[in-house]
Amino acid sequence: MLVGCLILIVVVVLGLLVVSWMKRRMQVADEPVPGGFTLSDLRQLHKAGQITDEEFERAKAKTIERYKAKEKARQTAELGGLKGLAEIPPRPELPDDDGKDLPT
Repeated sequence: MLVGCLILIVVVVLGLLVVSWMKRRMQVADEPVPGGFTLSDLRQLHKAGQITDEEFERAKAKTIERYKAKEKARQTAELGGLKGLAEIPPRPELPDDDGKDLPT
């Protein structure tokens, strides 16, 4: 009976260790991957001759696009719910009684 309890305890402890290890491993896998190269990195690669002029220009354009998208997302987050207000078009001018536009 005592041996059976010890075996059960060892199995439970080993099971907890395996679950803990798997949980840590899965969390590490979920970490975000770096956003790619910076413009400085691309310039160094181009200068060293590791990428062609075409590759440099394409990668540069993608890097700039990615930066602009991140900047726009950041600004949207800062504005919160006010972003929609900035997109409301201005009201058109209303004519007065004689059919002419009101002075602005």
